[in-house]
Amino acid sequence: MSTNRDIYLFVCELIEEHKDSDTTLAEFLRNLKNLFAKHADKEGLTAQQFMNGLKAAFSPVTPVATDSVTEGFASVHEYLEAQIEDLEQLTRDGVYENKYAYFGISAESGRYWYNFHISSYLECGMAGSFGGWEPGDDSGRAFVPGEVMAMDEAGELKPMAPEDVERPQFEMEIIPWDEIEEFLWCGANYE
Repeated sequence: MSTNRDIYLFVCELIEEHKDSDTTLAEFLRNLKNLFAKHADKEGLTAQQFMNGLKAAFSPVTPVATDSVTEGFASVHEYLEAQIEDLEQLTRDGVYENKYAYFGISAESGRYWYNFHISSYLECGMAGSFGGWEPGDDSGRAFVPGEVMAMDEAGELKPMAPEDVERPQFEMEIIPWDEIEEFLWCGANYE
């Protein structure tokens, strides 16, 4: 069984392993969609299936016919299709030549994007959805200066030092499709 920390470290290793890849983020997401389709009749993925999918998505994947799909998978499939469409439109519009793109760009769909490369998409997807980051990780992530707003033990929003914000680790046996969709949203939006 894997923890969110295990998967975060796996993603960091994957990013390092593929740092010179020519695969675009749109191609990666198309491959990921085709890999996930193999599990369309399930309620989610095991942590190992999720990690295997991320690793395999750097290479072309033949589309898979799906006879039976769960509602959760259908939502993830549609979301991936929309993200691919956004990236293709943004590419046509020159997002990769825009030095200010990382401040956020709105696609014609109205969805915002902050991460346009596989490395930032995967790292931010993990950090934003499942966590697993710890200070000192070689991922480029660091604490923001000053205080942040976070919930205290009573559930109240309070300013606190970012290093004091809890970063829980937990086991991830099955990852439901709605949590995978959150990972995909964070991949595009989390910083």
